[in-house]
Amino acid sequence: MLMAEGIPATITRIDGAGGRARRTGTIAAIALSQQRLAVYGMGAALVDVTWDSGDAADLDVAAGDDGLTVAFDAQRFGHDQPGRVELLLRIGDARTLRDAIDQRRRPLEPRRYRPS
Repeated sequence: MLMAEGIPATITRIDGAGGRARRTGTIAAIALSQQRLAVYGMGAALVDVTWDSGDAADLDVAAGDDGLTVAFDAQRFGHDQPGRVELLLRIGDARTLRDAIDQRRRPLEPRRYRPS
């Protein structure tokens, strides 16, 4: 489990119609557990998914020297405005965090019932 708050971040919203980008600086938080991934920015949930729902597969997660980028289609994740949202979390060791997210969102085989 990982929880980090007070992460300097940038939210970029790319307008679905005109392709215009609006950037906003913010402070973000991320929580990663065995059950879910939650990412908050600007005081609101940007992403809140459970691993078994399959929704995490629709996130574009990338690690770079400047931090971790989590990108997604805004309407797909319940936002009012259409377009793409890209959240850059300026967090150390972004590659390890990306790997942890990728490990949890990989497809898993259904659990088999074992009689006791």
